[in-house]
Amino acid sequence: MNRDGTFQTEVLPGFYTLLLTGAQAVPQSKNSQTPSATVIHLLAKQDVEVSAKDLLGVLVLIPPPITVNGHAVLDGTTETVVVKGRLMVRPVDAFASGGPQNADIQPDGTFSLTNLDPANYTVRMFPPSGTYVKSVVFNQQDITNQLMDLSRGSDGELVVTLRPGPASITGTVSATPDTMYVVTLIPEGWTPNGSAMVRHVATSAGHFTTANLPPAHYSVVATTGIDAHLWEIPSFVHEIEARGAGIDLAENDQKNITVTYVSLTEVNEIQSRLGLD
Repeated sequence: MNRDGTFQTEVLPGFYTLLLTGAQAVPQSKNSQTPSATVIHLLAKQDVEVSAKDLLGVLVLIPPPITVNGHAVLDGTTETVVVKGRLMVRPVDAFASGGPQNADIQPDGTFSLTNLDPANYTVRMFPPSGTYVKSVVFNQQDITNQLMDLSRGSDGELVVTLRPGPASITGTVSATPDTMYVVTLIPEGWTPNGSAMVRHVATSAGHFTTANLPPAHYSVVATTGIDAHLWEIPSFVHEIEARGAGIDLAENDQKNITVTYVSLTEVNEIQSRLGLD
């Protein structure tokens, strides 16, 4: 882009998306060796169609920086304000440049996310111990298992509802305990972009414990040596899910389970069959 804001490029006829990015200096913590860091943000995007003729006078509008304000509330108790916890949003669109952003819950239950890119985001709430995420609502629409859509460049309000009474599991891996297995809990209704997320728990001598689980039906499986990106692929997760041990958890449940071990050889066979090599 030229200093006066103009630009020109040569392309073949077709459909394109223009992406405008810019750098922003972000202050660092007092303990950091540098006073600020440069973060690249997506400022604007616009779809265009190029025919056999030159396309002139394209105007790319930059919306104001996007801010999402919100609050966390506690359901099922006389205390209604959540005073601890952390929220993280992460852009899932390939063109989004800003990266994930975290916000701590303030003493009055509020939080704020600023300078967000016009993109789609996953929303993850890390609740205080003894609670679980019941629902996530953005601009009065339930997005508990969906994306937060900021692609139009507008601000919004986010409400996260927590409840007391999470469940917990202790268990044993059904294999010789000579390896550090990773136990994975796959909740029913899992989606790569929802709050019903895959959870990973390390084992010690074949035993594991995990707490603060939302009530749900889970498939629990032990593996080792799996690339992290595979857990983002629905077809792979569904294959692993079918091999796991099922367990139903209600509020305040404390259950024990023996977990099936899926070997790396089986994982490689699944990858090959799904074309994920």
